Amino acid sequence: MKASSDQACANDPVLSVATSHLWQVMENLALSDPARRNPAEPVPSAAADGPSGQRAAPPLPRHPKSPAAVTRHIRQLHQAATADDHDSCGDAAMRMQKAGVDAVTIAENLVPAAARLIGIDWVEDRMSFADVTIACARLQGLLRHLDLDWRAGVLTRADAPSILLAVARNAQHTLGAMVLLDRLRRAGFSVRLLLGAGPGELQMALRQTPVQAVMLSASLGDSVPMLRRLVETVRKTSGARVPVVIGGTLLDAEPALAARTGADVVTSDLDAALERCGLTAQPVAQVG
Repeated sequence: MKASSDQACANDPVLSVATSHLWQVMENLALSDPARRNPAEPVPSAAADGPSGQRAAPPLPRHPKSPAAVTRHIRQLHQAATADDHDSCGDAAMRMQKAGVDAVTIAENLVPAAARLIGIDWVEDRMSFADVTIACARLQGLLRHLDLDWRAGVLTRADAPSILLAVARNAQHTLGAMVLLDRLRRAGFSVRLLLGAGPGELQMALRQTPVQAVMLSASLGDSVPMLRRLVETVRKTSGARVPVVIGGTLLDAEPALAARTGADVVTSDLDAALERCGLTAQPVAQVG
């Protein structure tokens, strides 16, 4: 049964692309952060030398254990989000964690991949808009659960850089913003989330709390003119000293988004966005 499931996943071109991308992302994360290695994998020895006397490259850590496992986990979350049982997402995540997949990997990589598959189901008329909304709400609920697990005993520093993360008024989906919110908080930033933001709400938020950057999460179908108005609001309220970043799936459909909105940075690469804003990840304090 497992072999036939793996073969079916391997023949799915969408899953194949998602798996290839996520595998590279998770390999890079594990290389840069030993805490994210699969606990079943031994830590590479720094003492092994190659036959030429040069230092041998350590084997790549794998978390999850293989690309095939990544594919299965994406499919499991997709099926759980679209199942009749509203507890399916939590059950699927629990099985993954028992298999050694950490909560951060599920939240930052597997949940967005499952959401993209749901979006494709809608585009190809396999799901109604109502079904898509329910499935995304389940994934968003899973994110909140995973975030509570991660944040237990963790305290953001009082002097952490502050970021305002906003979703424009009448935006259809907020799942991408929730994923980004978790990533930023895990990186040690103090983040305020503003949903349904219009120019007035954004201006009030900026006057209440000084921030080092404004990030606008934009999904397919979001209004480009509204995004431009939000960028202009930041300029009028905070001047040019606060950079504005736009990211999200809208970038795939709007290649000229920077020119059309006036944003300083248009990218879905968080590391690149933070670098352009002059921001670096902050250590978080453990309490208790």
